[in-house]
Amino acid sequence: MALLLRAYTTPANTTATPPGAPAVAVSAPFPLWPRINDNVVDGTPVSYLWNVDPLTQPDVDAGQVVTFTTTLALPTLIAAVAATVVVAVFADNGSTTSLALNGVPVSFSVVNPLVNGGPVVTFGEDNAPPYFWDNVVVGVAEVTLAVGANTLTLTTTVANYATPGIPAISNPAGYLAEVRVYAPIAV
Repeated sequence: MALLLRAYTTPANTTATPPGAPAVAVSAPFPLWPRINDNVVDGTPVSYLWNVDPLTQPDVDAGQVVTFTTTLALPTLIAAVAATVVVAVFADNGSTTSLALNGVPVSFSVVNPLVNGGPVVTFGEDNAPPYFWDNVVVGVAEVTLAVGANTLTLTTTVANYATPGIPAISNPAGYLAEVRVYAPIAV
């Protein structure tokens, strides 16, 4: 299978709600956050996202919930083709993710909740499950891409858990996802 698309969530392709505006790169990410494939595409580092930059706007609330919506256009196809979509998601702290192809929800299976792509630490974890702030969760979906244009929409709702006694500035918030689409054709 050939790689048809590899894309990360970026401020250019991702909206954060609230406020319903482009997501913002986190300028000082937590140093123990995991990476997804070294967070580099074509030699360009990829940023973790939030709805504001916690460094310049340190009022990111512990307990805050933000929904990120990423829209990705696939190459135009001259024939319908079966494809495999692989989604890798990091979120500090918990998250839920959904995927849609051309506006139709697609179910996917979580295949590996712990991915070798960054440090997995055992200290400082949240006090309640799920302990996702130090993990990358991977899901896989089998889809059929239509003739012509196809659009994938990734929607992830992230909760930055409240930690009693810890000020918001010490409770980082961030999100990053990678989407890969594999098909038996090359474009």
